[in-house]
Amino acid sequence: MESVNKLIRQLKCRGENFVTGHEKLTLNTEILHIIITRVLSSLHNDHILNHHYLSEILKKVAKLKLLKSSNFDLNQSIELSPFHNLVYLELYDIDIEWLIGLNYEKIEVLIIYGPLKSLAVLLNKKWTNLKYLALRGTHLGELDRSILLAPYLTYLEAPRNLLTEVKNIEKLEYLDILNLSINRLTQVPILTDYGAINLTVLILSYNCINNLTGLYKLTNLKVLDLSNNMIVHHELISAVGDMAILKYLNLSHNPISYIKNHREITCGYLHENAAVELFELDNQLLSKSEKQFVGQSSRSLDLSFLHYQQPPASVKAKKIRSPVIEDHKWEKCCVIQTPVLPTTSKKEILKSEHLTTKKKIENVREMFGEDNWLHSNAGSYVQDILGIKQQSENGSFSEEVPVEQIIEDSNSKSNDFTDNEECIILNNESHLEMDVEPEIVQTLIVNSNPEYYMLNKNEETLRLSENYWRVQNIDVITNEYSNILLLKPH
Repeated sequence: MESVNKLIRQLKCRGENFVTGHEKLTLNTEILHIIITRVLSSLHNDHILNHHYLSEILKKVAKLKLLKSSNFDLNQSIELSPFHNLVYLELYDIDIEWLIGLNYEKIEVLIIYGPLKSLAVLLNKKWTNLKYLALRGTHLGELDRSILLAPYLTYLEAPRNLLTEVKNIEKLEYLDILNLSINRLTQVPILTDYGAINLTVLILSYNCINNLTGLYKLTNLKVLDLSNNMIVHHELISAVGDMAILKYLNLSHNPISYIKNHREITCGYLHENAAVELFELDNQLLSKSEKQFVGQSSRSLDLSFLHYQQPPASVKAKKIRSPVIEDHKWEKCCVIQTPVLPTTSKKEILKSEHLTTKKKIENVREMFGEDNWLHSNAGSYVQDILGIKQQSENGSFSEEVPVEQIIEDSNSKSNDFTDNEECIILNNESHLEMDVEPEIVQTLIVNSNPEYYMLNKNEETLRLSENYWRVQNIDVITNEYSNILLLKPH
């Protein structure tokens, strides 16, 4: 009776937790037998308040864990009639056939540890509200059709058994969690479409699974444990790419887990949501670098033979214009080329021309003297040499006066050049701004610091002044002329 009194003291301290279901009451078969035979049987004649209190508490207990004592007689039955409100029953090494007085219809959670003769013996009762069934280490070789006697199961756990295949659970359409770890399975169980939609947790660790075909229907899984199996290729797990809400995947201790870059390769088969949410792979959260590989591998169809990737049907395809870049024509035209004579270079021709003109002018200066060679008749000779027409009284130029004979007569005189005389070839460098063709102008300079003005073909005629002489130069080769002004010496 000492054990009973100890139980009563425990119930007085924590009785409320046992009634509300926050804690489960643990009894062994020996104490339960004493309570039934010595306390509850004599309540009508016993006025001990503690015994009545014990009776009332047992009626309201919601959860019971019953252990088999070492001196339990297998020929005795286990009376559970004092428990009126049991919804949770946990049995350790106790055969369900030993129980009497149990209200099966109220039981929602049934957990059995130890050998079980058959599933039919267990479920051949009225388990109308049974939702949670755990058969742990019961040595079952199969889940026969008697499992359908509990059609509203949401949690089925059968670890540490001898299961090689699972045939009858496909019709359990309310299954939310399925744990078949530590068995002898070779493939993932195949559920009906309706049952597969409701399943969110699948634990198949410590089996011999190498066929994952059954995963393709399980698109709503949140937890998938396939550790310690025989998965040899990462392509076999391609079905996880359709599991948008998957948060936990365990592939540790499979052959693929020893492949180099196993985590990165596995990330390639995951759904894109794994890159933006917390995801645990092989009991370790994905790092930022690993999340970059998420969704990169092909999942269900090899489209490598295509030359492009088709956009999703729900997204309107955008028109992409390919720019055509051509060379600008103006860049080619902006380069001005100087015409080149076919036989003689331009530089050589200009050099010979201005030397000839200079020689003729030197002969005229020696003929008329240094003081008068630019005045009176001598000035007209210079104009003829330079190709400038003489002006009449009305301001217009007169016709050209041939001076070839005079020049030839004077060629025999001095051919020396003075140090103050230069001959410079000016090129029009402002043609890009003035929109005129470049023109070569020969200018005779009689001073070391000359001032000169250039005339173009499109330019108006400049008026003569007392400080300048107008000179015209004729090209003997091209018969073209150019106009220049000479600064009178002071």
